[in-house]
Amino acid sequence: MKAIKHFQTITKHKILVMQECFRVGLYRQGLLHDLSKYGWTEFRVGCRRKYHIKLHMSQPHIRRMFSEEQ
Repeated sequence: MKAIKHFQTITKHKILVMQECFRVGLYRQGLLHDLSKYGWTEFRVGCRRKYHIKLHMSQPHIRRMFSEEQ
């Protein structure tokens, strides 16, 4: 279950960053942003973190993402 939640979190983050990058014309950066998070080494570490969402909540686009879900 943690793996699914973590996958959803990093995917939502990637989509938000991609939208902002595309908006300002940074297409390559938007597409390549955080691809390493999907690799087994970083993905496994992210799944183990119980607090990874709280760490990122200080970022405005992350706060917006979670407020839109409700």
